[in-house]
Amino acid sequence: MKEQIDEVNNERVMLSKLKHPSIISMKCAWADKNHYYMLFELALNGDLTGFLRRHGNLQHSMVQYFSSQIIATLGYLRTQNIVHRDLKPANIMINENFQIKLADFGTAKKILSSGDSNNSAGGISQMSYISGMSNVSNISNISGLSDNLPEDFEEMVGTESYISPEMLESRQYSYASDLWALGIIIFQCFTGYVPFRGRNQDETFEKIKKCEYEMPSEIPEVAQDLIQQLLKKNPEARIGAQNLIDIMNHKFFAGIEFKTICMQSPPVNFDLSKIQTVMVKYLPQNKDKVMK
Repeated sequence: MKEQIDEVNNERVMLSKLKHPSIISMKCAWADKNHYYMLFELALNGDLTGFLRRHGNLQHSMVQYFSSQIIATLGYLRTQNIVHRDLKPANIMINENFQIKLADFGTAKKILSSGDSNNSAGGISQMSYISGMSNVSNISNISGLSDNLPEDFEEMVGTESYISPEMLESRQYSYASDLWALGIIIFQCFTGYVPFRGRNQDETFEKIKKCEYEMPSEIPEVAQDLIQQLLKKNPEARIGAQNLIDIMNHKFFAGIEFKTICMQSPPVNFDLSKIQTVMVKYLPQNKDKVMK
């Protein structure tokens, strides 16, 4: 219970300070004797998990569209020295304009930069690490990993299919840990499944630690190259780990204007359902116009 309360408080504090068009907006928070409440902006199209379930594997242009918004959002988080630590489709909400809204900052954490107090969205001079905190989403006790650990050795955060090798092996996070999860998400958008899949949890983790996966032929070659550069075991070697400009300049994102991508409309037309169309009429008008 304490861990859950800590996560709720962490999310409230984080979202009260973070202001970005691709981060879910917390409208207000309050509590009574038994419960704590937070009111968020409406994400009319649910999360990316449901979106993939409804629409199936995405076209290149849509994967490019969603992933470039994620990168722009991670760039903003770097300016705030924050690692999300649980980046996954279920935490990527989609609004009525099919723009993403990154959510669930309960396990996000502010990084103590090493020798660089003014980290920019462009990059960091050195890789900065923090140890994990308790409560892992969908991860039970891992045989062999939690044995003979020091008493002050903290547990993991994250979700089984998206957790990075460095978290499994040393309980450490950096900005590059979110980039690992991005590689998983891009892979999943093209295929409908995650790259690291075992018969059980332990086997999945072994595959992650060894970076053992198969690249399907249906993923375009340019996307394959990007995924391979993101899913590197050494976090410092991942594209964008040292400087996000590196990933922005990858040929997969040719033609993307990162400064405005979070306000652009999608390259593919999707229809809202009848009830969604009605609900849109009652939404407050956004002062920022969607760019066509």
